[in-house]
This record gives sequence, structure tokens and C-alpha cells, in this order.
Amino acid sequence: MESLAPVAATAGVSVTVVEPGAVASSFIANVGGDLASSGPVDDPYADTLAPYLARAASSFSAAQSAHSAGAVLAGLLDGDRPAFRVQTSEGARQFVAAKLADLDGSVVQGMTAAWLA
Repeated sequence: MESLAPVAATAGVSVTVVEPGAVASSFIANVGGDLASSGPVDDPYADTLAPYLARAASSFSAAQSAHSAGAVLAGLLDGDRPAFRVQTSEGARQFVAAKLADLDGSVVQGMTAAWLA
């Protein structure tokens, strides 16, 4: 979007990238389902998926409320010129800061790999 924003601006369209991070919802409950019965018995991802979803569930249980994230979005719509990149929570700001400083992707991959342990 960064490279397309100047192109869109020539048509009077402004672009804002919203990076919400984790928002408390039923998302993880719906994604995980019952892992023991949902996949094949020899599912090669089962041992990796379970800890990943457990980490995600933990993250989402302490996440920003949907109301709070929505309030940020409503503020953007009411504003004259929102920033190009907006995070809706401090957790999102921390993650985006790490990602934007991660030129080769190793930091973010290391963070995600730690979720699998």
C-alpha cells in the first residue's frame, strides 16, 4: 500500500493501513475447533498447530476490545487526514515497530517460532 498510496492520491483517494493486532473476539475459538477430531489421525501439522493456537488464544484473551479498536477506526473516519499507518493498541504498535525494523524477517520469524514451543 505504501507504493500505491501516491498513485491513489492522484485520484483524490487517501490510503490508511490499519494494524489492529489482537482484538478480543471469538476468532480463535472458531479457528481452532476441536483439534483432536478435526484433522486426520496422521496430520503432520497437529503437533505444531496446537501450541500455536494455544499461544494465540492466550494473546487474544488479553487483547484489545472490539469496541476500543472500533473507536480508533471511527476516529480515523472522522479525521481530516489520518496517518498512513495506524495501530489500534500498544501491543500492535510494539509488533509493528519490530516488524518494520526487521529488514530480513528474522526477528518476526523468531517471535513466531517461539510460539510453537
